[in-house]
Amino acid sequence: MRKMILDDHGDTVAPFSYEGGAVRVVNGTLVAEDCQFTDNVGLYGGAVDVGVNGFARFERCVFVGNVAASQNADDKYKAGGAVRFDGGDGVITDCTFRANHGAEGAAVHVANGATVRFERTVFVDNEDPSSTGGGANHLRADDAGTRASLFDCAFTTTNAAKRGGEMYAGVGSTIELSPYTSALEAQSSGPGLFVLWSEPPPPSPPPPPSPP
Repeated sequence: MRKMILDDHGDTVAPFSYEGGAVRVVNGTLVAEDCQFTDNVGLYGGAVDVGVNGFARFERCVFVGNVAASQNADDKYKAGGAVRFDGGDGVITDCTFRANHGAEGAAVHVANGATVRFERTVFVDNEDPSSTGGGANHLRADDAGTRASLFDCAFTTTNAAKRGGEMYAGVGSTIELSPYTSALEAQSSGPGLFVLWSEPPPPSPPPPPSPP
């Protein structure tokens, strides 16, 4: 899809009850170019959820004000404020994630063995509202075999109380960074691996064909 605006999507009868407030990808492919995802709500993946055998490619897209949450006041905010990759892979190029809200990856959560590449993407003021301190947690990777690779990306948090720990790598997961700077290293946390992405990224691969 190209030049589409998806805003205020989600279940209005039982809010925050579905995965992917605007789009859910399972056993298929999503390609979004020059699109805007704004103020969508979902249980996991406030705007988009990419499940097992799914693939999503976002180019020049903007994600603003999306929320991943449940109706449970004691455990409200969930994974992937804007996008969750739960076993499905993806490529995110020249995108912006701003003011999204979620607990595990306020902007993006990568898990369940997914591989996602980020190129020239900016994360600004994404936040876990349930956290009273610590990092903004814009990006989080979890589970064995999960890999998030970042090339020429940037993280900005204007709320001083939320600075630090902008990226989190859980046990068994890896976050690759290029360039691997001391500033980016200072923004990382978690028991997973943070390593230099030693080779320049090849051209973004085409999405796999959708199954019949």
